[in-house]
Amino acid sequence: MKIKLLIAASLIALGSVPYVAQAQQAAPNAADQATINLLPPALRAALLSGNADNIAAAINLLAGTNSTLAGTLASQVANAAQALVATNPSAAAAGAQAAVRVANTPAVIAANPTVAAQVAQRATAIVSQPSVIAAAPAAAAAVAVSSMSIISAPSVQAAAPAAAAQVAANSTIISNNAAVQLAAPTLQAAVAQQAAALPANIVQAAAVIIASAQQQQQQQNTAPACGNSCG
Repeated sequence: MKIKLLIAASLIALGSVPYVAQAQQAAPNAADQATINLLPPALRAALLSGNADNIAAAINLLAGTNSTLAGTLASQVANAAQALVATNPSAAAAGAQAAVRVANTPAVIAANPTVAAQVAQRATAIVSQPSVIAAAPAAAAAVAVSSMSIISAPSVQAAAPAAAAQVAANSTIISNNAAVQLAAPTLQAAVAQQAAALPANIVQAAAVIIASAQQQQQQQNTAPACGNSCG
């Protein structure tokens, strides 16, 4: 138990080192629009409205009592939300929030824990983007909490340990963002508590992910800005 707590503490410490995820700067392309168009019309309209409650309600209405379908629709919403990051970060945040809200239900996790983990992974990647955090820091916090809840399920840990580690890493980075902390002062402690309860192998893998991402960021920050004119 002490070893797990030490690893979790190291994870949180790593996440507190300044790190800025790379925002998508490219204009929307045909592939992005095609991904959005895969959604049923009502669900697509809900996503574009930028209201997480409406999006989650649309998923639940379309899925009915079919938990497998609910997970599939949540995954499709997460994919579509990713396609909106560059052009509509608020809607992207709402889509990510709704997707993990649906995925973070016992029935959906039981039906397909791998899909639930993938939804959490995609959602936390979306809300770790600077443009999304700037547009909706409270939504980013909500995604981190729901996503950590998803990966706390033993079935998810067993079915998708790599995705669980990525979610833990993303959520830690999100929880240490200054804007997110201002919007959700208790998030950092909540994520730390949830991380401490994860299996040691997942926490350790998450720490490696964070360290690698921060190393890449530091290299980018220290690289010469003169491009081909250097040397």
